[in-house]
Amino acid sequence: MITEVVTYQYIEEHNIHEFQFDESSRKGMDEYIGILYEIYEEQLKGQPYIKIILDIHKSGMLPVRYATAIMEKTFKELSPFPKPYVAYLTDGNSTDNSLISTMDYTASKRVQRLHFPIDARDQAIQWLNERAEL
Repeated sequence: MITEVVTYQYIEEHNIHEFQFDESSRKGMDEYIGILYEIYEEQLKGQPYIKIILDIHKSGMLPVRYATAIMEKTFKELSPFPKPYVAYLTDGNSTDNSLISTMDYTASKRVQRLHFPIDARDQAIQWLNERAEL
């Protein structure tokens, strides 16, 4: 599925939902949330977790304050929302990586996240699969 800002694909082999952002914007976040709602209705109700890759290597970090607020709202509206495991693929920008690390202290504690360089997609998939097995 491709929207104006977000490309979504489901990696069935690993049960991973992958989103690639072309720009860092509220519009991109809104499109992402719209897709999450569809996925929730079709696949996630009653599931214990969701594995997500957020590829932000083109867009850079998403708008953190807006993302945090909209995700908290989504978790409440789709309660009980499965525990999210999120692997970020970045271009190695230290600011983006710092923001992702900071989110561990400021955003929802129920989201487990880690960042990877764009060329470490296989490692991100492995990390997500390991989280799901815990």
